[in-house]
Amino acid sequence: ISFAYIYHYLNWFSKTAIIGWHKRLIGKRIWLVVSLWSVFVLLFYLDYRLGFYSALGLSFLHVILEFPLNVASVKGIVVWAHGKLR
Repeated sequence: ISFAYIYHYLNWFSKTAIIGWHKRLIGKRIWLVVSLWSVFVLLFYLDYRLGFYSALGLSFLHVILEFPLNVASVKGIVVWAHGKLR
């Protein structure tokens, strides 16, 4: 499990340049992220089970929605490696 999380975070940092989220996370969008985080903290506070299952559902949604980005990342790595081998 530790390896999976380490890989996930290292992979995530490699994707930030592709997504460009750090350039677009301004204004209303940052408040949306802070609000969503606050809702989950509140859910955990009110009912741990509800918070846990809600966060788990969001985690699964995150994984599913990340698949197309994974494909783009792998393609980028292959192109980069192919260029290095020449």
